[in-house]
Amino acid sequence: MTDRLLDIDHPMINVREATAAGETFAAMGVIATPTSLMPGLANRLLCFPTVRAKDGICNYLELVGLTGPEEAPPPTPQLLTQPYGPVSTVLVADDAKALAKRLEGLGPDVGPVRHLQHDWGLPDGSVITPPSP
Repeated sequence: MTDRLLDIDHPMINVREATAAGETFAAMGVIATPTSLMPGLANRLLCFPTVRAKDGICNYLELVGLTGPEEAPPPTPQLLTQPYGPVSTVLVADDAKALAKRLEGLGPDVGPVRHLQHDWGLPDGSVITPPSP
């Protein structure tokens, strides 16, 4: 089956300000990456104690805040104008387009399929590099 769901990569959580939200979690002992800036966005990842980077799957929580709606890639500005809290889930599939088509047929609102690759630096200086799917 080409439309098989492999894993949940991460939920995306809309926050007012990513740096401050990450500091709150870090103060509670959670591993939070430094703030990463992208066009129109700032984010921090909350990493689980053992981060698995296998088959392009990392399993973390993403705290993301909109910094410039006109610069952020679609559909991010629309997602991040909703109330603060969970707004999206990033899934991993062996064929993302086929999975999206199957899910749409079942009724969920499915956003566009995108391939994203980004290295994440951790406070201890180590770097998470998810493998390319």
